[in-house]
Amino acid sequence: MKKKNVFVCEICGYTTPKWLGRCPRCEEWDTFREMEVKKEERAPKVPTIKRYSELKGEAEERIKTGIEEFDRVMGGGLVPGNQALIGGEPGIGKSTLMLQVADALSRNGNTVLYVSGEESLSQIGMRAKRIGFSGENVFFSPEVEVESIEEAIEKTGPSVAIFDSLQTMRICEIPALPGTPSQLKEVTQRLTKFCKSRNISAFFLAHVTKEGIIAGPKLVEHIVDTVLYLEGERNTSLRILRSIKNRFGSTNEIGIFEMREMGLEEVKNPSSFFISESTLESPGSVAFPHIEGNRVFLLEVQALTSYTPFGTPRRVSTGIDYNRASILLAIIENKLGIDLRTKDVFINVAGGIFVRDPSADLPVFLSVLSSLKNKKIGPKIVAFGEIGLTGEVRRVTGAERRLLEAKKLGFEIAVVPPLGKIKKYDIELKEVKNVQEAVNLLFG
Repeated sequence: MKKKNVFVCEICGYTTPKWLGRCPRCEEWDTFREMEVKKEERAPKVPTIKRYSELKGEAEERIKTGIEEFDRVMGGGLVPGNQALIGGEPGIGKSTLMLQVADALSRNGNTVLYVSGEESLSQIGMRAKRIGFSGENVFFSPEVEVESIEEAIEKTGPSVAIFDSLQTMRICEIPALPGTPSQLKEVTQRLTKFCKSRNISAFFLAHVTKEGIIAGPKLVEHIVDTVLYLEGERNTSLRILRSIKNRFGSTNEIGIFEMREMGLEEVKNPSSFFISESTLESPGSVAFPHIEGNRVFLLEVQALTSYTPFGTPRRVSTGIDYNRASILLAIIENKLGIDLRTKDVFINVAGGIFVRDPSADLPVFLSVLSSLKNKKIGPKIVAFGEIGLTGEVRRVTGAERRLLEAKKLGFEIAVVPPLGKIKKYDIELKEVKNVQEAVNLLFG
């Protein structure tokens, strides 16, 4: 067996034979860490070859946890042998979520092994008691050495294994500290291979860096089948479980939870969670139907404009891309002739969710104008549509699904781009071709 050392970027996984101060791929500074690479010399073996008709396929039934939001993100449940990586900031709720998943799986008759390298067994017991844990078929182990973890798996024979967290585990043969790129890669590869050979579904918990990506080389994400991120602000109760990669289901799917004293609670009706009818009565507030993954729910965009005597007005956006908000403000100035040089503008998507959907352009545009003119748009009106640089209002995907969700919550009027012949769901459509038509319609 030949050995050699390489340097791996912790951010993007770029590999180089010598240390570099700056990564040429992601252009980050001081991110290279030394890693040992082993090259085994072995005789070639006979390859395994099968016809398509001989493949087993996905005939096995998925394992349901009973937590609908979690099952949705996983693609309808756990596939036996699926290896999933769950990332998130320390203290965001990863361990709490996985304890609840272990409890739910245990109630359905599944055996679960929870390996915790971060907390002692007594600490896990206190956390489990707080969330009302009752799983009789859940075994706990505080081991951090992979060799001992493999023995624990052999003794318990679980259908699901949870490793909390990757940064604390190590292989004794590798002369490196836990959490280094070489340990992270080898630990993930070894446990993944071990669990897959026994058809065990596994969850690997991992912290994220300040940039919001999983700590360690990017290649760790390529080893597993599924990558999930648990997102949220610590000062808010909202938590979003987002699918980034899923070999057995849809990507860009999300599950919405609320952090309570008893753990994470599912938000089964996100629209009612994010929308407040009382604030829609105020100027600067607009509701819009947002699509995330395969689901639709209503959000509320709020804007506040105020006079500033300073030469450089403030532009603050929360929950929406700052550059996109700047473009919309430029369109207001250029196409409507409104001078914003003496106005501070604050834009917020209520509820703490970040919107990447281009359908938010029209609601953001209207909320700013509503605040400028101090005229409310109304609690029964929704709006959606993308705005181009020339001021035209463009169609977006999923118009019928957006209208259906708006109708369910009692909205009566929708300000939309020209949609052609679609099912209206008894909502009055106000179609606008450009921003000037939208202003004339709502503000006269």
